[in-house]
Amino acid sequence: MTWRLARVVCMTLLLCAPAESKLRADEDKLQTAALGHWAYQPVKRPEIPNVADTTWVRNPIDRFILAKLESRGLKPAPPASPHQILRRVHLGITGLPPNLAAQKDFLDRPSAKLLDVVINDLLRSPAYGERWGRHWLDVVRYADTNGYERDSNKPYAWRYRDYVIRAFNQDKPFDRFIIEQLAGDLVEDATVSSLIATGYYLLGAWDDAPSDAKKDRYDQLDDFVNTTGQAFLGISLGCARCHDHKLDAFTQQDYYGLAAIFAPLERPVVRGREIALPAILASGQRAPREDDAIPANLVNRTDEKPTPIEMDLASKEMPSDIVKQSRTKEDSLANESMQLELGHPEGDHVPP
Repeated sequence: MTWRLARVVCMTLLLCAPAESKLRADEDKLQTAALGHWAYQPVKRPEIPNVADTTWVRNPIDRFILAKLESRGLKPAPPASPHQILRRVHLGITGLPPNLAAQKDFLDRPSAKLLDVVINDLLRSPAYGERWGRHWLDVVRYADTNGYERDSNKPYAWRYRDYVIRAFNQDKPFDRFIIEQLAGDLVEDATVSSLIATGYYLLGAWDDAPSDAKKDRYDQLDDFVNTTGQAFLGISLGCARCHDHKLDAFTQQDYYGLAAIFAPLERPVVRGREIALPAILASGQRAPREDDAIPANLVNRTDEKPTPIEMDLASKEMPSDIVKQSRTKEDSLANESMQLELGHPEGDHVPP
């Protein structure tokens, strides 16, 4: 019996060896092809193309556009009117059309110099950050609720939203913008603002009562890895959770190496509920400003219900409608806590 089993094993190995070898060769070929993708090539300054209609060209970029049009027998669209230009600039920068006063100021004396003034004024407008910050919030899967069947509120998610808007309006350097979101609590010059930036990790969907806790934990890590890859690298890393990436030069080992970096991160939860309080100062002191350094007596509260003093501190910074929701939520939590102490009716779900 043992001899027959050995023969079966040997035959299996002999049959599988060529297939495994071919599979490895195919994977190596895919990796080589992936590395040849244009996105992984060194940045080079291209030669400026020649064009027939040089009168249309105002800067070197125009030559690239016109060269492509001419190669297809096409001509540029006619110049936009001053009204069209003003409308496009306003909608592009702030998402809002120009009001009547702005139209009158520009259309009475349109010029390239005045257009530069209009553009700079719009870039200094708070509406610029609100308009363009929305695109980043979409990229990092921002939401005010957790999804799933209960779709509970994300505590203080609006602080991250406002951080992004301020970053755009303050023209924060992009490298700093990345660092603060990924490790804003670890930088040497950490501030309250950089701490809020790490709210990036709390933005994804979250199941507060998963049927399979271990799978749910790996799904959370996958969310970190995939979102980080897409948002900061422009690459979808999620495929490498199950196999080496077939189009990009990333392996399963790369995927789980990155997942290991995020593994220590755990969502702050008490009895199956997210902690609904941000880091706050000890009672009696003012709430920190965004540009404050993180003080030594900053306290991370882990109890479930805020004190009246803490709610008053928070209400000075929170919109009134959110404060009302928070008070209502805390009252419901108190009632739920009382039900836990008194016992649930038979069949009710008891949070772990």
